[in-house]
Amino acid sequence: MDIKPSITQQNPMDLEDQENELIVLESILDKDQFVYNRVSDVLPSGQVQIDVELPKEFSILLKSSQNVTPPSEGESSLGLNGDALRQRQPQTAEVSYLPPITLLFTLPRNYPSEEAPLYTLQSNWLDRHTLSQLCSSLDCIWTKNQGTVVLYSWISFLREETLKIIGCDKQYEVALHPRRIRHNGSFKEVATESQAIADCSKPPSGLRLRPRLNHHHNHNHRHMECPLDQRAVFVNSSAMRDKEVLFNFLIEYNKEREEIEFRKQFHTCDVCFTDRAGTDFIRLNCGHSFCKECMRGCYTTHIKEGGIDAVKCLAVKCTGMPNLAQVHELVGQELFDRYDGILLQRALEGMTDMIYCPRAQCGKPVILEANEKLAWCSHCSYRFCSICKMVYHGVEPCRFKSDEKQKLFETYSNASKEEKLVMEKTYGKKQLALLVESTLSEKYIEKQSKPCPHCKIPIEKFEGCNKVTCTKCGAYFCWMCSKQLDKGNPYFHFQDTLSPCYNLLFENAGGDFDSDDDFEFSDDDDDDDDDWV
Repeated sequence: MDIKPSITQQNPMDLEDQENELIVLESILDKDQFVYNRVSDVLPSGQVQIDVELPKEFSILLKSSQNVTPPSEGESSLGLNGDALRQRQPQTAEVSYLPPITLLFTLPRNYPSEEAPLYTLQSNWLDRHTLSQLCSSLDCIWTKNQGTVVLYSWISFLREETLKIIGCDKQYEVALHPRRIRHNGSFKEVATESQAIADCSKPPSGLRLRPRLNHHHNHNHRHMECPLDQRAVFVNSSAMRDKEVLFNFLIEYNKEREEIEFRKQFHTCDVCFTDRAGTDFIRLNCGHSFCKECMRGCYTTHIKEGGIDAVKCLAVKCTGMPNLAQVHELVGQELFDRYDGILLQRALEGMTDMIYCPRAQCGKPVILEANEKLAWCSHCSYRFCSICKMVYHGVEPCRFKSDEKQKLFETYSNASKEEKLVMEKTYGKKQLALLVESTLSEKYIEKQSKPCPHCKIPIEKFEGCNKVTCTKCGAYFCWMCSKQLDKGNPYFHFQDTLSPCYNLLFENAGGDFDSDDDFEFSDDDDDDDDDWV
């Protein structure tokens, strides 16, 4: 039966105390922490979100599951996969905030003169045993202060003393309450959130507000013998009935809460040295933060120039990276699409089973089949060789362009033994041998020969003077400057004082020639020319 007493029947002193208490709580607590309902024909009720005070360097601990067996004697941890190792090893994380404890209350009409507030404690990280201990402590506070308002005392106690009640100083071990508990020799389902809220409007059956006296009671013992209180509610979804899930949830909550608190304060940007509100800052995962104006200008310039590697933390020697949402917020949709596209292209280039269609008008990514050289572009239906990017040629050797051939030669020449085996499997050992041989020959010809200025065939000179005759077309040319010489008098080039090769006929020719001696040359000396090959 719902209790709807008339406020006029209430003790005026109780009514005044209740109104004053609610006004005080409303003035000292934020709107998101305290909400209450004051309707004329129903009992006053509300809820308070209470943050537990944490010391500096406070951490949460996740111990390994009990069903995970430790490594046996002689067993190496190297044989375990990463998940198994993480499951066996304890995990810790430093946090500054934990989810608040929710105090749901209803004020009886004769509170505080006779009755205590009806309440429920809810938490998504404290188990029901711990919450029951807190309920017992709140009852003790009411017993000692009966006749005076106690909501603020309860709030202060939960904020300042919760860690002492659960018996932790610098670290909290994540634990879950089982779905069912053994009570009086039988299993009983734990109370649900809806049941607890419904019980908040009336005293639980058989519940005495008098504290449970126990001379050996120790609040610092987390798992002391304490009956489960119906007012203690562990608010937790089925997905969070795993300790690791709850552990990760607490870490994520801490990150979100730190971001909220960061935005409420003023900070100094280390780039422009301007004091701004936290809402004008971007806070990176590395812990550094800078004003949006500085980061926007820096990131915009780098993305426009294609230097996305510089889109990172602005602190010196820090490699922290912004997430995609932060980059989008700073540079807008157009530049973000460019940034995201470059990242995608790099990711695709790093895939060993993906290449791009070589057609200039297409260029779409193509997925390769394992151990298959034939590639087929689904966009333009072009079939090509995945090695040389030419039209597919079956078992015929690949034909590379000169720059591709040179790059492949250098890669193969500088590769390790294992890398060479991989390349030989990809390109073929015989084809790579021919490529190396032909490239070395080309390099030798390029270094040791000069092209005939008439027919362009390479000519190699072993010894003799610098007037060279081409073996293919018979043209004369100067080995020093590659100028084609006059057929009638080829030596005039070396006698002409205006020529750059004047008197250099035997320069670097070898032998006992004296370059200062005067020589007379016959116009018809073809039969005596033995200085060319």
